[in-house]
Amino acid sequence: MENYCREKLSESNIRQLVNKGKTNELKGFVSRSGNKFNASLYMKDDFTIGFAFGEREKVVGENN
Repeated sequence: MENYCREKLSESNIRQLVNKGKTNELKGFVSRSGNKFNASLYMKDDFTIGFAFGEREKVVGENN
């Protein structure tokens, strides 16, 4: 398992991300400010990982 924003990703989650380009909604992520949130992960064309909040997407590491 790998940790990502304090959420443990299972082997199944990682496989889904690699094979399908996104995961189902995952619960329990923790932001830098300590707030919990739920989101799907998706892989961008440049192989960076982003969060998807319904219609909204945010690239990991982006400050806005």
